[in-house]
Amino acid sequence: QGRNANWVMSNGNWVSFNSTPPGLLSGSAVNGYSTSAISDASGTLLFYSDDIGVMNALHQPMANGPTPIPPYWPNNLPTNPFQGRLIIPKPGEQGRYIVMFNGDVENTPQKYLAYGEVDMTMNGGLGAWVDSNLTYLTDSVRRAVNGTLHANATDYWVLTHGRYNNLFLAYQVNTTGVVPTAVVSQVGSPDTVVFNGSSQLLELGQLTFSLSGDQVAHSMSNGASWLTARMELFNFNRSTGQLTPYASIDSLQNVMGSAFSPDGTKLYVHEAGGVPVPCNPCSMWRIWQYDISDPSPSAIQSSKFLLKEVAPTNGGPGLHSMLMGPDGKIYIQQSDIPPHDDKLGVVNFPDLTGSACGYDEFGLQCTAGGPGYFLPPNQLLMYHDSQPVWLGVQDAGALPTLNVYPNPITGSFRIVPQTGTRITGLRWLDALGRIVRNDVVPLGQGIIEAERGDLAAGSYLVQAVSGNITSGQVRVIVH
Repeated sequence: QGRNANWVMSNGNWVSFNSTPPGLLSGSAVNGYSTSAISDASGTLLFYSDDIGVMNALHQPMANGPTPIPPYWPNNLPTNPFQGRLIIPKPGEQGRYIVMFNGDVENTPQKYLAYGEVDMTMNGGLGAWVDSNLTYLTDSVRRAVNGTLHANATDYWVLTHGRYNNLFLAYQVNTTGVVPTAVVSQVGSPDTVVFNGSSQLLELGQLTFSLSGDQVAHSMSNGASWLTARMELFNFNRSTGQLTPYASIDSLQNVMGSAFSPDGTKLYVHEAGGVPVPCNPCSMWRIWQYDISDPSPSAIQSSKFLLKEVAPTNGGPGLHSMLMGPDGKIYIQQSDIPPHDDKLGVVNFPDLTGSACGYDEFGLQCTAGGPGYFLPPNQLLMYHDSQPVWLGVQDAGALPTLNVYPNPITGSFRIVPQTGTRITGLRWLDALGRIVRNDVVPLGQGIIEAERGDLAAGSYLVQAVSGNITSGQVRVIVH
């Protein structure tokens, strides 16, 4: 996948997926540890954002942007978040990008979500800020922001979570830019817990989308071993931006990092648990795999598989996060102390169960880690013009035919998938083979109820997909 071919991280770490295996490049100039990076569809780095702004492909501050004056940040730029940068192509305007910023502002209690716009046609192709003034959307959000492709395969969604509440805020990005009014879902647990009579904020954690965009994992903790962390899973409607509950995972401590397997059936979790005195402060960390294809608590708990446990150490794992690479593998920032402080763990076959997933705790050698961390950049997993190279559509002749009725279609219709198949979406292709629509299928749905919607009359190929697998297709006529 070209768009995510370059991971620019802190401490001089720059991983290129333009080679196999991924290789290290030099020259990055990241300030802080929270980054997002975007490349063109062919894999050439365009620019990246960090704690204090935006850097172009020459690792210089993007033209027309504010100049940082520590300890105050430019234009009240939100800074020092955990998962607080995200770059999104602006729909309908080639070469333009929306850059989301999430985090603190000048050491105030507020946590802002704001954005700016970059035009890559400016400054001789190196890009420039369209306007050095950011647009602020809200001033009370958690330190997490992520996004996914809209069901119309053109627009995008940006998702964040409120502070001191259980509100998810989904902002649509379309041809006009960022729609300022969020789609609000009041669902799941609040980001607080009562301990000894006082409310404690669970402000750490990662907000993760599945590859198909129809699943969301949300972890909440505050680093204290005596406060139970929360890991909750949701269905995400890519048409409306609404979330609905799916499942929760209990009995975790200080959990932040999470990632879905490409097919959406597995969830990987990084947990750091405290240990009792005399080893204080100390921590130990674990990498877990859960099978989430069945949402029942008993099924998820019984599927829990320990990939790695590191004994108590004098120190801790620091911040830790996960991200699916453009090669379909999952990369994990595990700890900021040796021997894991200069390496990313890698899950080589994340769709497979248990030890078959091929977890390698020393999978990708990087440069020095240390206290600055080198978290994987925050990136979308799918784009309107770029998908992972391994996410190809299988030979049409090898795909089973789905049962659909009625056909021709005038309004509502039903599709019966193959027995034992878990369908996460429907992909519509026109007579020229172009994807014209993607429909989300809620988890656990058997016979699929669907609508013709606003599709023009004509012949279409409807494919049933499950993560990175196309499991069947059928030719339909729309009247």
